[in-house]
Amino acid sequence: MVLELDSWTMKSPHDIDAQRAVAAEIKYRRGLLKVSQEELAHLAGVHRTFIGKLEVAQTQPSICVLFRLAQALEVEFSELATAIERRYRIEVEGRHSDSQPTMRGT
Repeated sequence: MVLELDSWTMKSPHDIDAQRAVAAEIKYRRGLLKVSQEELAHLAGVHRTFIGKLEVAQTQPSICVLFRLAQALEVEFSELATAIERRYRIEVEGRHSDSQPTMRGT
């Protein structure tokens, strides 16, 4: 687990999986629209560096910012949330399958 010194909270592996899922989906949808990080930031009312950090899972958006990102990405919030949830499940399943022992020689 990682200690965040600014908020004194512990991040669980599931938090990191969620950040990766958000990062991947935002980057994917931005690519579909063919807009730059700067353009997306402007449309969503956030700083360009926030989008950059978001896309590499170094930060996470508030629910309000997620709503603005959905609007900027021209999708319904529910569609964006569902897509993020799908990616999250893939992240969690991938982490669990990596830690499962494998049987060799059979």
